[in-house]
Amino acid sequence: SSGINAEYGDIKERDKLASTQKVGKGMAIICDVELTNVDLENAGDPNNVNWYRVNQETGEDTIVEPTDMYKINKSKGTYRLWFVSPQPEDSGTYKCEFNQQGVQASTDISVVWG
Repeated sequence: SSGINAEYGDIKERDKLASTQKVGKGMAIICDVELTNVDLENAGDPNNVNWYRVNQETGEDTIVEPTDMYKINKSKGTYRLWFVSPQPEDSGTYKCEFNQQGVQASTDISVVWG
């Protein structure tokens, strides 16, 4: 054992995200990463995690790139995927994955806008 591990705090406010979200109302999925013994070069870098959208039918992940509709940032130790003006077609499962220095951990959440 290398002594490096990542412990996932999980998605914050998971219970709130379980209900249908309001279309057009900006909101974030917040991923809380607890790291022990991982010395990140830039701990404030939002790119320390990748966000994916999971295709429920195929199980394939598509990376979410920052656009006018999606902002990816890090604030107060949590990683955020911000939906600027979410639409019903944004509904789906999103995954937050930490993969640094041979340490990998991930968690996902399904969100519905309607």
